[in-house]
Amino acid sequence: MGQLGRILLVASGKGGAGKSTFSVNCGTELSRRGRKVLLIDGDAGLRSLDLMLAVSDKALFDIGDIFASRCETEKAIIQTNRPNLFLLPAPQSNCEYLADSEAVGRLCSELARTFDYIIIDSPAGVGDYVTAPAPVADCVIVVANTEPVSIRSAERLAQIMRMKGAKNLRLVLNRVDAKLIRKNNLPDLDAAIDGTTVQLIGIVPEDKRVTAATATGEPLTKGRAATAFKNIAARLEGEYVPLMKL
Repeated sequence: MGQLGRILLVASGKGGAGKSTFSVNCGTELSRRGRKVLLIDGDAGLRSLDLMLAVSDKALFDIGDIFASRCETEKAIIQTNRPNLFLLPAPQSNCEYLADSEAVGRLCSELARTFDYIIIDSPAGVGDYVTAPAPVADCVIVVANTEPVSIRSAERLAQIMRMKGAKNLRLVLNRVDAKLIRKNNLPDLDAAIDGTTVQLIGIVPEDKRVTAATATGEPLTKGRAATAFKNIAARLEGEYVPLMKL
């Protein structure tokens, strides 16, 4: 690479927004574009990306082992069954280094010399384990649903991320159910976007294929959600892609 890779921090103020699903599918789409992508599972004690990518049997080391100098960085990185897509698993217990901005920043800066994209899948919430990578992230992607509670938590997360040094935030509205919006059971998209105070980068419609792909560890290849992830990856690459009609 002629330049350092981009660091993307994926976060959500409230659990259940589909943050990890977004990380896996966006990373997969970027890898399909020929980019070398590293997914970092930042959710110590509750890691899930190894299951979602069907590589649990390969997870001999994790990011905690790197911080504790129990292994070299490359030994903890797993090649997934998707070309150009790699995983650095989270530890299965607490790891205080993941809440240390300097430690996380040093590791990400090192990895950015090797990978085109580093996607950090943070835990849900607004604590130090979520915000530690904010100062070094090229972009913080806030994942939210259109439910009022999710929108409020996304707004609060955005405020804290900015306080922690994040300079570039983008919003993904995930699992959007157009039928419920049309029936006025959920806020419309403009109200949801305004409520988060974050600029939109993509909308992912509700799609049962996502759940099926996550359960089997297989890549998502068909459906409207697959198209939405592909569009978001293109926008991250600087391409103009119009928003999908719901």
